[in-house]
Amino acid sequence: MALEGTLHDFALADILQLIALQKKTGLLTLRGAEDTVILGFDGGALVSADSQARRIDTRLGTLLVKTRSLSPDALAKALEIQGQTLQRLGFILLKHGFCDADQLRAGLDAQVRKVAYSLFRWTDGDYVFDQQDRIDYDREYVRPIQVESLLMEGARMLDEWPIIQKVIRSPELVFQRVAVGQRVEPAEDADDVEEIRDAAHAKGREGAIRISRPEWWVYELVDGRRTIGEIVERTFLSDFEGSKAFYDLLSRGLIEESRRTGVVDETGAFSVEVPAVRPA
Repeated sequence: MALEGTLHDFALADILQLIALQKKTGLLTLRGAEDTVILGFDGGALVSADSQARRIDTRLGTLLVKTRSLSPDALAKALEIQGQTLQRLGFILLKHGFCDADQLRAGLDAQVRKVAYSLFRWTDGDYVFDQQDRIDYDREYVRPIQVESLLMEGARMLDEWPIIQKVIRSPELVFQRVAVGQRVEPAEDADDVEEIRDAAHAKGREGAIRISRPEWWVYELVDGRRTIGEIVERTFLSDFEGSKAFYDLLSRGLIEESRRTGVVDETGAFSVEVPAVRPA
């Protein structure tokens, strides 16, 4: 298979599998109608991702600020230092104590995944792979992503997106919490997450309601004012992971959709009306 062509000829999954199986190192450039994305591979594993259309949203510093791992002032100072020294932003952030190593690793990982997962919904575009002996990336703090796990997540996303989008119809929707009478807390691991049943299950039960980490990151920020898009931007979640977290919280009966009335209160925010629909 030639490593140049269109997504009509070969699907993204086929291209990624070939790169992984042959343990190739280099840059895969994909050009679509609205974006150009460049994926970097080292020995067949994904190590970098850059999007022209979403460059500001996925840039490391912006992502760390949105996830509250880095203050806007610290980012401004780090970028000033970078302009003077031309050092990597991650190196500067750690050297000056603006964030810790775990926050940096999480930010770099989220940055790559956010861009890569968006590609699985592409149906058209051109691609070309430029094989190289070595590519430049932050080897100390980037955790290479195995293509197999990326493809499994991509397949799951394609299966579940149509179901989720029937309920999570737009990133502009606003949700508010539902009073359930029990404490809601993040589960320690996947085995401790409460099974999702019907929406009434959360009410009238004893003990804490344990939800997944992605659900918790979203639930913490749901306030009846922020939109889905605003909340997902403030987490380490991709668009799909964020939308799924909203869908699962809605299915548990822990949040409900709100309608903006168009009336602005004294804070300048829209007031919230009667709750709308939950999934069956």
